[in-house]
Amino acid sequence: MSDIKIRKQVLNVERTYHEGGPVAAIPLLIGVVANVVENPFVGHHASAEELAVFVKKIRDMANDMRSEEHTSELQSRGL
Repeated sequence: MSDIKIRKQVLNVERTYHEGGPVAAIPLLIGVVANVVENPFVGHHASAEELAVFVKKIRDMANDMRSEEHTSELQSRGL
């Protein structure tokens, strides 16, 4: 795991039964996982190189969010 500090994590499951048109026999399910992270650049300007490194770490973190932990939690909520 990277050195990014996660302040908060949100897991949301949305079930849509009817959104205009005919009522769905099976609801549309959408799962979302989001992280709120600490801003390491508070108080100073970041160089392009620093930002590039941070963006890569964030991208890696986003890929890690598709982990078994989140998958099993979403499945337990019916997604």
